[in-house]
Amino acid sequence: MKFKVNLLVAACAAVMLLASCQQKEAAKVAVLDPAQVFQTCEICVEGGEYLRGMSDKMRTELTEMQAAMQSDTSEDAPKKFQERYAELQAEMAAEQNRIAGMLNEGFVKIMNEYRAKNNVAVIMNKENVLSFDEGDDITAAMIAAMNESGIDLALPGKAEVAPAAEAAPAAEAAPATEAAPAAEEKKSE
Repeated sequence: MKFKVNLLVAACAAVMLLASCQQKEAAKVAVLDPAQVFQTCEICVEGGEYLRGMSDKMRTELTEMQAAMQSDTSEDAPKKFQERYAELQAEMAAEQNRIAGMLNEGFVKIMNEYRAKNNVAVIMNKENVLSFDEGDDITAAMIAAMNESGIDLALPGKAEVAPAAEAAPAAEAAPATEAAPAAEEKKSE
């Protein structure tokens, strides 16, 4: 009887050991510096440079309008300036919101994919964490993922360059294909 009880206890211990081995790995916590990601990733830098350029063009236009107002004494000049100023502000705000929204959407998607792929339960803002293991900092991984993400901000100028670059090889290939049938016709004569 004692042998049966020991056998039963050993069997229960084996089942419990097997069950504990089959449990999935405990979820992890990671920390991230989102400010560093948005200041460093290539697409974020590109978007920032585009917005700075847009702002510079607007500032130049407004400066030129102000200079023109010095010589234009009509009553409409200040009103035209204010209207244009409001238009430019609205354009800038809309473009900032569009770019920030696209970058944020891509960032959230990349974070969620990283969490799922790496069994991370929570990603915390590095700024709000008092102490952590440096191995839990995923900032560099997020910057790399953003760089590889292929987020397209559809910036003016980029779209104009891309189709022209794609059309050039096709144009070069066309004459070669047209020349080939002409050469074949001469051979058959």
